[in-house]
Amino acid sequence: GNDFVPMFYTLPRMEDGLWSALAASPTAALAFGVFLSFHRRLHLARQDLHSAYERSESLLRNMLPASIARRLKREETTIADDYEDVSVLFADLVGFTTLAASQRADETVKMLNEIFSAFDQAVAARNLEKIKTIGDAYMVAAGLPHSTPGHTIELLKLAEDMLAVIDEHNETHEQSLQLRIGLCTGPLVAGVIGSKKLSYDIWGDTVNVASRMESTGVPGRIQVTEAIVRASEKSFAFEERGMVKVKGRGEIRTFFVAQNESGPSSVMTQAPS
Repeated sequence: GNDFVPMFYTLPRMEDGLWSALAASPTAALAFGVFLSFHRRLHLARQDLHSAYERSESLLRNMLPASIARRLKREETTIADDYEDVSVLFADLVGFTTLAASQRADETVKMLNEIFSAFDQAVAARNLEKIKTIGDAYMVAAGLPHSTPGHTIELLKLAEDMLAVIDEHNETHEQSLQLRIGLCTGPLVAGVIGSKKLSYDIWGDTVNVASRMESTGVPGRIQVTEAIVRASEKSFAFEERGMVKVKGRGEIRTFFVAQNESGPSSVMTQAPS
């Protein structure tokens, strides 16, 4: 018979470029997936970084006056300023220690937070500067970090606001807390201290006397120095208390903000002679 002759059929030959494209498709898809994943992670990281920045900025704004925070971010090594005229207020909750001893810790903290948060709102509304709290005491300054006219009057108005906060608290919670408030005005030094826990604080004789005006005062009253009276004589009436012994200063002449039936009076007065 006839010899068998094998037949070979050749598949049509594809172009080399097409084969290369098909081979590269999985690699391209993988690379694109990796790129998308990286881009997504980068976006989330940026969001986290922005959130962290906003939190740090918020904390800084709560801890320091805005202008002081800006100076700190410019990496000023020492932030300290002399002021010729600043008014300082100290307020202390009378009866707080006794009340705190008779209730649970969480009740005490909740009560103090409620009162001080209301004080914070009043301070912000009058554009004053809360300095710090010390236990159940509260400290505010007016006239810094920027000198402002009429700061003593605004601080006296804040003192009245604070008395009103306590009255409202007592009425709401059926308690009998009282506030003892003292004010002084004059020169002082202000600055930032600390490295991990920053604090904007004030020092000087004006601060010490303001503290003594509170500690030697009377519950429910606002005790002030003669300098306060002279600085606010056109807006408030005062009652002379007499001479009060102040540590480091001897005896000084002090006054109470006058009260009428509805509380402290904001009427014309004459400066003490």
